[in-house]
Amino acid sequence: MNVKKFIRRKSDRVQLLLAGVAFLFGGIVSLEGGNVLLAAAHFLMALLNMLAATIVLKHPFRTKISIFIINAVFAGVVSYLYYMAGNDQMPYAWALISLIFIVGCVVFCIRSRRQKEVSA
Repeated sequence: MNVKKFIRRKSDRVQLLLAGVAFLFGGIVSLEGGNVLLAAAHFLMALLNMLAATIVLKHPFRTKISIFIINAVFAGVVSYLYYMAGNDQMPYAWALISLIFIVGCVVFCIRSRRQKEVSA
């Protein structure tokens, strides 16, 4: 196996696992704050990201694009909820996370198209 391809496959899994851990910690913070519904949504997103880390080896393109879009939408909704709750800095942090997921999705699409053009 090519070393570069091996590292890239491992980094895909690490990205998803890190996102899962971030959502897990967000769920713990929401649970401590008394917002059970938001905590449950965070835990669900953490589980989804960690499950995607196991699936990404079989279907890398579909899995990453789907998870990135779902994460971006969820982070945007959480940002809005924190904004409506009157928090000072949390809405901006979650909006930045949403933006990062959107940029990651676009970059991944561009890279995959370039790889298809080169291989064709």
